[in-house]
Amino acid sequence: MDLPPAWVQLAVVVGDELREAWRGRWLPAIALVWAIVAFLAARMAIQLAGSAVPAFELASATLFDLVNLLVPLLALVIGATSLASDGDGIEALWLQPMSRGVALLGRTLGQMLSLCGAIALGFVPTFVWIGRSYGPERVSLYGLLVLLALALSIAFLGLGALLSTVLRGRVKAVGAACATWATFGILYDAALLGLAAFADGAWFHRGLAGFMLANPLDTARVAFLLASGARSFAGPAGASLAHTFSGQGGAVLLAVGLVAWMIGPVGVAIAVRDRMDV
Repeated sequence: MDLPPAWVQLAVVVGDELREAWRGRWLPAIALVWAIVAFLAARMAIQLAGSAVPAFELASATLFDLVNLLVPLLALVIGATSLASDGDGIEALWLQPMSRGVALLGRTLGQMLSLCGAIALGFVPTFVWIGRSYGPERVSLYGLLVLLALALSIAFLGLGALLSTVLRGRVKAVGAACATWATFGILYDAALLGLAAFADGAWFHRGLAGFMLANPLDTARVAFLLASGARSFAGPAGASLAHTFSGQGGAVLLAVGLVAWMIGPVGVAIAVRDRMDV
């Protein structure tokens, strides 16, 4: 009997993953918790804003920091547990009459769509409130914030899937995911600051754009900085790069960098999985 085309097999796996995710409790719980946390963070930031700091700018910067902190960790852990050899039903998936690349891509895409849906739903209450309070001109910036959150969730879930593919065991993969989060979220910028203190200034500034593109969190930070104009909220590395990525060419470069992070880890994971035994 002829097997269905690869895209049909992919759609079946993605559909099964979506049904399984929304049938359980963790995805609706993520949407609910994220809605509460995002709304409370925005309201608190606006209440704390003074005359020197515009309320909406402080609220958007607070939400972006929340995205940069929590979304990568959540996506990494979900991705790290998705393909572990001791995960639920994963061995049965590898034995299905389809290529391992299609099976891995379908499972990962299903989880990406599920997580993105939960995060997008969680932003809805704050989105509605900002639209009513500040008008449609502010909604576009908030929409960019949501898009960056979704891009980061896809990028880091792909990284988690890659870790899960390479390390196979769930405990090892989750440990590596936490270490990856700490590296990108904390240690990377700290290392850049240390390098800036001791390296030649001209050489460092010539290479700083590449350093920022090598970290998806910094790439998203600079994109948000350019869109909002809130340089003081961008962090030490992001603020110094605003002029480097300004203009149409800078926006395109940032977009390409984020897309590469969204696609690259999954592609590497598929290549690794195709060379492994079950």
